[in-house]
Amino acid sequence: MFWISYRTSQYFEDKINPSDSKVLGIIQEPRFFLPLPDKYEVISRSDEARKTDLIVNVPKPAKELRDFYKEILRSKGYQNDYEYEKDNVIEIRYLNEKEDIKITFTQNNDNTLVEFAYNY
Repeated sequence: MFWISYRTSQYFEDKINPSDSKVLGIIQEPRFFLPLPDKYEVISRSDEARKTDLIVNVPKPAKELRDFYKEILRSKGYQNDYEYEKDNVIEIRYLNEKEDIKITFTQNNDNTLVEFAYNY
């Protein structure tokens, strides 16, 4: 049973399109559509009406992760709104007609804290 719950949770967290939602009783569960890198650790997650905030820790360099997400967002039709880089922090923001996604990458030794702010 644990394996089924884990696989289901992993599927919904990583694979569902943001415009989809699932009704669980009276709770509507928003969807986060960006894939997460291997070996990520969820630090926090907040789902509100039309907004998801997610913070993960990833054992990869910030610039590698930035390039990974820039490619994904461009391939999905998002336009770059801005990119900022200073010291160990990189921030990018991408927009489309209905959504905006801001991702902040903070390098800390061998790990990167990745903060997603997704408004839809």
